[in-house]
Amino acid sequence: MAYAVELSGEHPKLARAEAAAAARALGGAPVNADLERVQLEAIELEADTFAVRCSRLTEAHGAELAETIEREVGQALSDQADVDLDEPEAVVRVLLDNEAVVGVEAATIDRASHEERHVEERPDHSPVTLHPRLARALVNLTEVPEGGRLWDPFAGTGGLAVEAALIGADTLASDLDEDMVEATQSTLEHFEATGAVVQGDFQDVADAVGFVDGIATDPPYGRASKTHDEERQDLFERFLAVAAGSLDASDRLVVVLPDPELADLAPLTLEVVETFEWYVHGSLTRHIFVFERRAGH
Repeated sequence: MAYAVELSGEHPKLARAEAAAAARALGGAPVNADLERVQLEAIELEADTFAVRCSRLTEAHGAELAETIEREVGQALSDQADVDLDEPEAVVRVLLDNEAVVGVEAATIDRASHEERHVEERPDHSPVTLHPRLARALVNLTEVPEGGRLWDPFAGTGGLAVEAALIGADTLASDLDEDMVEATQSTLEHFEATGAVVQGDFQDVADAVGFVDGIATDPPYGRASKTHDEERQDLFERFLAVAAGSLDASDRLVVVLPDPELADLAPLTLEVVETFEWYVHGSLTRHIFVFERRAGH
C-alpha cells in the first residue's frame, strides 16, 4: 500500500527528510515514482458517510478549481456512502499540485499537541530549548524504530527525550549538569513519558551503556549554556568521536551545531548525509547535521 504525506510548509526540505526517515523507521521506503493511476471508483471508502477535502499545494490553482474537484470526486464516490461535510466517517483527500493525488485519509497530525509540550508548559525550561516540532523532527531523522535505543547526551530540560519517548523509543537522556538531569526527569514525568535519565559526562555514559541505535542532541552553546569550562571546539570534537564509537554501521547521529564548520571535527567514521538550517533570530541559526556511521570503519 502506498501513502501520500502532506508536508508542513515551514521547512519543506526538512519536512521531506523527516517523512522519509520516519517511513524507513517504520519499515517502509519513500519513493519518488509516479503513483498508480486508477479510476476514482476504485477507491474503497468502507464507511457510511464521507467528505472530500482538496488541498492546493501551489497557488497556481485557484479556490474555484479546488471546489470543482471536491464536488466531482464526491459525485464519483456517492454510490458508496452518503456525503456528510460536518462529521464524516471517512475523509477523501485530494492533494493538488501539478497532478492530483487522491486517497482516503489514514491519519492526521495533532499539531496542537506540540504546543502543549512547548518549553513554557514544562516544569523547568531553558531559553535555548528546541521547539517540540523541531525536537520531534530531529528524533525522527535518527530513523530509530519503536523499541530502539535513542540517546540524548546533552539532555537539557528533556525536550528531545520526551519526543523520543512518545514515539516509543527506548530513551536514554544524560547531562553533566545535575539541574538539567532533574529538569529532564521532571519533563518526562509531567508528560507521562518513560525514559532513563542519568548524570554524567557523555564519555562516561557511553562507556557504561555501550552501543545505541541512534543519537539526537542539541549540545550547549551560547551565553546561556554551560560547558563546564571546556572550550567549545574541544567539547564538540570529543563528543563527535564518542558518538561515532557508540553507533553501529548505518546508524545515525543527528546533532545541532552553532557553526557548520564544527562538523569538520567529525572523525572519518562519520559521514554527513543531510544538512538543514533553522533560522531562529538575527544572531542564531541552528545548523542541523545528520551523520551516518560508515560501514567498514
